[in-house]
Amino acid sequence: MGIVNKGVSHEELCNLIIPNLPIGFVAIDTNGKIIEFNKEAQELTGYSREETIGRDCKEILKSTLCDANCPLSKDYSQNKIQKEDTYLQGKNGEKIPVTITITPILDSQGRQYGIIELLRDRREQQKLEKHRDILISMFAHDLKAPVAIAGGFVSRLLHGKAGELNDKQRVYLEAVYKEIQRLENYIHTILEILRLEAGKVPLSLEECSLEEVVEDVIDGLSVKASEKNISIRSELPDHVTIIKADSKQLQRAITNLLDNAIKFSPKDSEVHIRVKALDDSVIVEIEDQGPGINEEDLPHVFDPFFKGKKQLKEKDSKQGSGLGLAIVKSIVEAHGGEVWVKNREKGGTKFWFKIPRQGVGNDAQ
Repeated sequence: MGIVNKGVSHEELCNLIIPNLPIGFVAIDTNGKIIEFNKEAQELTGYSREETIGRDCKEILKSTLCDANCPLSKDYSQNKIQKEDTYLQGKNGEKIPVTITITPILDSQGRQYGIIELLRDRREQQKLEKHRDILISMFAHDLKAPVAIAGGFVSRLLHGKAGELNDKQRVYLEAVYKEIQRLENYIHTILEILRLEAGKVPLSLEECSLEEVVEDVIDGLSVKASEKNISIRSELPDHVTIIKADSKQLQRAITNLLDNAIKFSPKDSEVHIRVKALDDSVIVEIEDQGPGINEEDLPHVFDPFFKGKKQLKEKDSKQGSGLGLAIVKSIVEAHGGEVWVKNREKGGTKFWFKIPRQGVGNDAQ
């Protein structure tokens, strides 16, 4: 049976939608007082709606954002949406992991009347992440160790540690050793994917010069570029840009992007890499003059193992594991940033990412 429109007013519609949202909904005025608290928010926190309306949000939610990073203190003049992983304290004192999505309540003139917080329970997700971490550790130990040991013994045999080998024995052992190395690469790839999907990119944050990171990448790929007579043009700020980041992981991300640009660029062309320093963030751009990416493939280029139609037509020498761009995305997001791609109007592709100057990732333990 179809839904009949009975001319429901906006107020009645809100009264129907908010209580039935499948996610916690909390509306807070500019004074920090709770003005709406739906059923899911009640079940999540243990507080009834009657206990919360008119109360200070800090008293009810007790979020880890409340003191140092209060959502009400943010500038919402551009109607920005903020998303944070944090903890609430339930009525019974339990620490509840949640993802809070925050959006301002603005009128048509841009005046702010408060904020809306959408609360998503992350307890089940944390359990799954813990199980995943255990499986990754078991997988790493149970597969990598015996393969490495087997490879070590075969290597010793090939180096004559157990006596001289005849020609046929050497051929057989070299074939075995080659397959062991191939298996090691497969295991490494699978572990990389598991870590990427779990968002487990370990970071060791320290102050570093972004220009030095970029210049090291260019130096490392200059020989490969010269083989195709490709010029790498860099545009760097006049002053040193100091950021707090994991320089090795950042170098890995930029290397993947620049290596791709060189790989898919024609001979005698140029690749441009630019660094732009903003007040609280930095941007790195890489542009090539290659064939570009099919428009239907653009939304998927950062997916693990994805290879676009144009790439699949290339020779094996231009094909990789399909992990490079997925790794770039994971490293950038671990730093609290974003990465994008688009085709250039004059041909070629532009990749660029933006990360905060003061890294937000967790230091490696």
